[in-house]
Amino acid sequence: MMWPIINGDKTTGVTIMYLSEGMDAGDIILQTKVDINERMHGELFEDLSHIGADLLLKAINEIELGTAKRIPQGEKYTLAPMITKEMCKIDWQNKTAEEIKNFVRGLNPIPCAYTILNNKKYKIYNVEVESVKQKVKEAGVIIEVTKDSVFIQAKEGIVKILELQAENSKRMKITEFLKGNKLNILDKFE
Repeated sequence: MMWPIINGDKTTGVTIMYLSEGMDAGDIILQTKVDINERMHGELFEDLSHIGADLLLKAINEIELGTAKRIPQGEKYTLAPMITKEMCKIDWQNKTAEEIKNFVRGLNPIPCAYTILNNKKYKIYNVEVESVKQKVKEAGVIIEVTKDSVFIQAKEGIVKILELQAENSKRMKITEFLKGNKLNILDKFE
């Protein structure tokens, strides 16, 4: 369920299916769609777990009654690769601000998107796309720091950091972080 958010999909869902030799290739018993909206992975996971439990009970009941359907999937099903820690690093150079926002949302709360600045790892929990005009051409560069905001240039667009966790620190809102930490304009995230 991380991939639909990362990919910027508007819907995802739950499918109850029969087992088959292929991974996730069995005939469908029941299926439901769920709007993603602006929800993060953790919120969506909780919603889908409740929806999935209800759908599973309904499918078991239909199987017991002999009314369960068998809808072939055909060849259009897809498999989502397992997300590794290496895949969680934000790619400032090749991703737009919107793609980075979806990436962060999809990996929140775990395994969590991260970036590197001055050889220190920062986990990024929440961002938004800012409508501020591009100020520098180099992606990953901090273009503005205020008392309550940090703005970073993406490949296209600007990312505003809302919540992060520095190495050996706790997760915090950017306003809390900036009270005790300094980030400089033109510093560059890797």
